[in-house]
Amino acid sequence: MTENPFEAMQEQFNRLSQENEELQESISELVARANEAFWQPIGFAEDEGVELTKLQDLSRRLRDQAATGSLHARAVQLTHAYVFGRGMLINYDDLQPRIQKAIDHPYNQSALFSQRAKEELTKAMYTDGQVFVLRDVNTRVLTRVPLSQITGIYADADSPERIWHIKRSWHNGRDKVDRWYATSDYHRAVPAGKRLKSISEGGVRVAVDQTKVMHFSAVGKQVGWALGLPVGLPAMQWVETYTRFIQNSASLVESYNKIAFKFSQKASQAPATAASIAAAPAQVGGVASMGLSDSLTAMPAIGSQVSFQNGRPIAALAASAVGVSVVALLSDPGAAGSSYGAAQTLDLPTVRVMSVWQDSWVEFYREILEGMGADRSTLEVSFPSIETDVPYRQITSLSQAFQMGGLHREEYRGSLLSVLDIPNARPVDELPEPDQFNAAHPIPFESEEDEADEPSGDEDNVNDPLARQGNSGAVGTVQHDSNFNRQADNGRV
Repeated sequence: MTENPFEAMQEQFNRLSQENEELQESISELVARANEAFWQPIGFAEDEGVELTKLQDLSRRLRDQAATGSLHARAVQLTHAYVFGRGMLINYDDLQPRIQKAIDHPYNQSALFSQRAKEELTKAMYTDGQVFVLRDVNTRVLTRVPLSQITGIYADADSPERIWHIKRSWHNGRDKVDRWYATSDYHRAVPAGKRLKSISEGGVRVAVDQTKVMHFSAVGKQVGWALGLPVGLPAMQWVETYTRFIQNSASLVESYNKIAFKFSQKASQAPATAASIAAAPAQVGGVASMGLSDSLTAMPAIGSQVSFQNGRPIAALAASAVGVSVVALLSDPGAAGSSYGAAQTLDLPTVRVMSVWQDSWVEFYREILEGMGADRSTLEVSFPSIETDVPYRQITSLSQAFQMGGLHREEYRGSLLSVLDIPNARPVDELPEPDQFNAAHPIPFESEEDEADEPSGDEDNVNDPLARQGNSGAVGTVQHDSNFNRQADNGRV
């Protein structure tokens, strides 16, 4: 028996309608279910913090998400750009040649000092919550150790958060190797003659490698904890919830788009018309052949009722969990109230968070450099200030400070070059004198004839770079520009 095509279409429509209702319910209940799905105990060992094995499981999960283009990947990019985007400053001039040689070592560059290394360290803090760097006390060669290779923590008996030794287990290509390493804190606190040579594990002594020191930095710790927590952990549930919201919304829109028209028929004994419509090839501008009792009605635009913007509060929770703005996290100026300027401006809370990050990295790098032998009293590690505004606003502020006498022209020029990122500018001593940019240094005229050619008016505003009432902001008129160019041709500018 041949299937009635009209009944088949009706059955498909009913099925899709039921599917859409289920998707709508899924979206509305998504946040509620998230609490049950994600707020699970992460394995805290009483007052000593998260268990190492559980921490490694969380790390693997976050690493996968950060590597596959989710909001975690964007959060890592932003954090690295804010913290290390303008580089790190180390006083190379005062470093001994041997320290400089150690910094320039290819292994050390790839482990700690290159821009790529800093990006990878940022990812480690985001996904692992800690960074482990081995330093060879003889060669000063640095080796990063992933969290997955950390298999034991030996803490001070008087304080579980004071880590004395860290165990590493790995395969060297042939065999499985287990080694304990003293931390830099232990090295500073315990004299060489009193340091442990081995640590007992179930009656078996495992050697402590005396040729290396483990530098360890952690974030997200609380008092009494031995290990930290990944930076991305607080955002994990909200990132997954937001991702599922977007996926379900997209599925809902796709489901709505599967049926464009609804076919109605008053005479049920004439299914041939439905068959012809169902069998017609899908094309734009097609023609439907129907009887007098048939009707073809466009489906309502119910897909427009699916608003992807409803997921923005979830994204905002994810953004706040990692200390960035939702505008930057979503790369969507609409989150700033459709204000492009607001979207381009780095908000003050984010600056404060990223400045704390910078301070933490300064301490970590200082510790390693001092371990290499750098003089603590002269060693300086710092970051350039974080850019908080778009360049044109920074230039306006600098110009105002210059006009008010708050900046010397050399300071003003240096700041402008930094904002505009001009690397190969001429040195100050090679520039023409006097500086003729500011109204305080007007263009000199070598003759009264030249001066007579200058248009009359407020000469104080001739070279004023700031646009205000009665001043075009150093643009000038056509006549002034012509005279200026003529003077330039004569070598007077």
